[in-house]
Amino acid sequence: MKKLFACLMLLCSSVTNAAPVALPDSEQISLHSRHVGKDYRILVALPEAPPPPGGYPVVYVLDAELYFNTVVETLRIQSRRPQATGVVPALVIGIGYPEDENAIARRAVDYTPAPVAMPIPEMSAAMRTTGGGADAFIAFIDDELRPLIAARHPIDTRRQVIFGHSLGGLFVLHALFSKPSMFSHYIAASPSWWWNEAIMTQEMARFETLPANAAQGRALLLTVGEFEQKPSRFSDNMPGGMATLQKRRMVDNARELAARLQGSRGLLARLLEIEGENHLSSLPQAVNRGLRFGLAP
Repeated sequence: MKKLFACLMLLCSSVTNAAPVALPDSEQISLHSRHVGKDYRILVALPEAPPPPGGYPVVYVLDAELYFNTVVETLRIQSRRPQATGVVPALVIGIGYPEDENAIARRAVDYTPAPVAMPIPEMSAAMRTTGGGADAFIAFIDDELRPLIAARHPIDTRRQVIFGHSLGGLFVLHALFSKPSMFSHYIAASPSWWWNEAIMTQEMARFETLPANAAQGRALLLTVGEFEQKPSRFSDNMPGGMATLQKRRMVDNARELAARLQGSRGLLARLLEIEGENHLSSLPQAVNRGLRFGLAP
């Protein structure tokens, strides 16, 4: 045993050519937005399969720094056998920020329609007053990013999916309410409705006054973890504990939104409650089920 251990140590000590791992068939693009006035880091992952006659479906992923790789690898594994998994190959576009910028601060502006109405204990004074850049961010995606992707790759304009988690999920709902024809499938994972519930409720009410078929053929998946509003060992590690979870009403809000939006303006709305998971740990299942929801054959 000692000899084996010594050999393993010698092998480890001889490794001198370690290098970063790259994601195959992917690239990143630096794109300046005239609507927002700032730069974005766009990550692109190509499918392993050739494009179908109608072009690739496209999945837009917010918070690319966190979720791009997870979405890409989950999609690639499952899309190899669409008949068995219910997931077809697709182009994945991650929307992120330059590596030398504060992504937390940027997203708090881009993903929100207004400043926060329920500040959290660890939020800085600056972040309490920022927010409200969601409309400019929508314009960036619709007028600048999507035409760029369409010019570079064969895409299916009828199958356009957007995935966002937490504040990203809030933005997904804002995009649905503001421009329901922008995407075919909206996936809002654990949306932070509490950020400014009054503003979001007004937006939903305006959405409900649109023509009866304004969201016909569009679909929304809301996901939420069981322990986002329930006592557990996870709540002990959160600032404010259960009091914070109860104020945010993550599960109740998701249930109420799904019930109210189902059929509204022709929208298909579905709710996925993920058993045994919290705000962060529910993410892998939200990705998995979200891809099946948006990319069924």
